[in-house]
Amino acid sequence: MDRFEGMGVTGMEDEPHYGLSFYHTGTAAPSFPLPAGTTSEPRRGSLMNIGPLWIRHAIVGDPAVEPYLFDLRPHARRIQTCHRCSTPPTPISRRWPRRTTS
Repeated sequence: MDRFEGMGVTGMEDEPHYGLSFYHTGTAAPSFPLPAGTTSEPRRGSLMNIGPLWIRHAIVGDPAVEPYLFDLRPHARRIQTCHRCSTPPTPISRRWPRRTTS
């Protein structure tokens, strides 16, 4: 898929090098199972490459874990820590917990 109704709304969906096929879908299905140590495969959408990198190295710490069968529940605390480290605080995000708990 490299084109969809509404193409051009953000200006990059149909761009041949860095459009939808690069960021999201890719042009080839990911390998399954993903070979141990592999976090990036050619022609896969960048989201399919970033996810295994985070799962294998930042969250689980095991380059052999199968990212496509990943159960996040046992890793909730580590995921929250990674999220806090990678998300800059903003005025909106600092107010959010107060709004949702009241």
